[in-house]
Amino acid sequence: MSAFVFKAEKIFYSTPNHNILLKDINFEYNEGDIVCLLGNNGAGKSTLIKICAGILSASFGNILINKNNIKCIGKTQQSQLISWLPQSLYRAENFNVIEFLSLNSLRVSKNMQKSNSELPFDFSNALRDFDILDQAKKELILLSGGEWKRVQLARLWLRKAKILFLDEPDGDLDLKHKINLVGKCKEYAQKNKAIIFITSHDIHFAKMVANKICALNNGIFVWNSEADIFWSLNILQKLYGLNKNDENHFYSK
Repeated sequence: MSAFVFKAEKIFYSTPNHNILLKDINFEYNEGDIVCLLGNNGAGKSTLIKICAGILSASFGNILINKNNIKCIGKTQQSQLISWLPQSLYRAENFNVIEFLSLNSLRVSKNMQKSNSELPFDFSNALRDFDILDQAKKELILLSGGEWKRVQLARLWLRKAKILFLDEPDGDLDLKHKINLVGKCKEYAQKNKAIIFITSHDIHFAKMVANKICALNNGIFVWNSEADIFWSLNILQKLYGLNKNDENHFYSK
């Protein structure tokens, strides 16, 4: 069986007002890759992953999954292949954590959703993995920001999609849970032969989690290669407009 491949070909995107946000984006990633998108606010990171996830349509160009154009893949199959974590997600009132995880889950029967007894095995493992098991019956609106983010991550992990798009998944997480997320991402990519795309403003988190780095500036790729090479060349200064002292601060231990 051939390796799972995700590819973008000559992606352009412009708004209805003809403001060009992405220009000539090309990349190809394989199963096991964890790709971190870096760049200033407004660089086009969130727009790019929305296009890749099929939430937005590119103005020009193609997104290919194993050589199949995403436009030709049905919505049901897309939902099985792709999971997306937005920067913010509305918390539905009158739902607790387990009820939220149960939504759209094909593995959970109606009886399981209504049961007050022992948690379904998959749910317990996912909640434990993200250190949220003690909050299983808690209402969503009562969760802290970090707890809510971890619940969202647990829900994505349950789906076992082949491609994850995580828009600032480390936001609201403390250091302990950021480090845990790094381990979970690496484990998920290898175990599920999946590809994970991450946007983040935390340079240290990006350095820990990604084996590939894409750097965007004004909608244009200025870097797309191995993470080790990116960090060794100290490109942050040009990417973020830092002076040398600022750059040294980011790289200092």
